[in-house]
Amino acid sequence: MATILRYRPQHEKPSVWSVSVAFRNPKETDRQKLLKELLKDVGINKAFEYQTEGNGKPYILTEGRKMQISLSHTKDITVAAIHLKGRIGVDIEKCNRKVPAALQTRIISTESEKEIDTLTLWTIKEAFLKMTGTGLRTAMKDVKVISKGLNIFKVNGKNAEDEAMVYALRYREYRLAVAVEISKPD
Repeated sequence: MATILRYRPQHEKPSVWSVSVAFRNPKETDRQKLLKELLKDVGINKAFEYQTEGNGKPYILTEGRKMQISLSHTKDITVAAIHLKGRIGVDIEKCNRKVPAALQTRIISTESEKEIDTLTLWTIKEAFLKMTGTGLRTAMKDVKVISKGLNIFKVNGKNAEDEAMVYALRYREYRLAVAVEISKPD
């Protein structure tokens, strides 16, 4: 298992959010072990419970504190993400996965999205929908993606409160996207 991405604002000791991956083998397929390592990376070394909300979105409960998590896997890799202060979603796919043309028309919702590689767009939107808790029950066309620079995207859903920054990157032979909720000022 390896932590591949984390965000730590200046002057904050533990990471605010973190992403770890585990290549599947008999020792590392245990979700509890992966989540324990993820918690350790953000400075939490306490017992926890894995639970799901009514819509199926997972979270961790430790000492009465609820922390948002997201999980994704493909044939030989599992990725987990945690956010201590907001919602998070993650998706991973093999780079050689082909997205059929018929499915592409159900994913692309704006002209500018046509400039984004289709598999990358898929992972961005799926990570975002996992963050919102709706998953693929929401049509991908209802999600709007705007490039903000190399591998960084601003994503909006139908609901005004559903807004995220998504970090899309290549990790070995995989496409990985992490959607992190944009905090609203109080």
